[in-house]
Amino acid sequence: SHDGQTLLQTARNIATSYGFSLDGAAVNPDLAFAALKQNQESDLEFLHRIAREHNYEFTMRGKRMVFHSRPALEQRPAVGILHRADVLSFEFKAKTHLIYKAAQINYFDPATKSLITHTAEASPPVPTGDTIKLIRRCENAQQAALKAQAELHRRNMLQATTRLKIPGNIVLTGGAIVTLNGWGTYDGNYFITAARHKLSRAAGFTTEI
Repeated sequence: SHDGQTLLQTARNIATSYGFSLDGAAVNPDLAFAALKQNQESDLEFLHRIAREHNYEFTMRGKRMVFHSRPALEQRPAVGILHRADVLSFEFKAKTHLIYKAAQINYFDPATKSLITHTAEASPPVPTGDTIKLIRRCENAQQAALKAQAELHRRNMLQATTRLKIPGNIVLTGGAIVTLNGWGTYDGNYFITAARHKLSRAAGFTTEI
């Protein structure tokens, strides 16, 4: 059990125990937990689980542990603008299946005999969709709100996705924000989940994101 710690403090303690450095940013507010239970899980499995449950990105880069709040990553300024004329090829997808207008977290606390609940609404609003209802262990209403927002964000973040091929650009890397312009309703900021830089005799230097 990791007692009386925030998520970022827990990640930092585990990183330190292995001699790793931590590159992290906390969700706002950075809530403390009376107890974070690690039950029959490796440290890697535990960190993946709490990251998923609380809307964090977690990965390992050599001797560096990355544990970042996804909202903090997505609110950073874009590294550049891609205009339609600059792109060699593109593919967009929009989905409505398993996109939710709200997420509700419920937990009955056996110690206090009270129901802890919170409903998070999609922002911007989703015109159609269900409210997903889940049971998650929470110590208070603030934790319930964090878990509801994390679950809704995780499910709705793939509402619009794209794959682009452009002339080589080393600025575009996984985790960066890029602005797209020239595709109408698909214009806006996108979070790069993966970037592949290729050099070939036929095509020269290209980047796929």
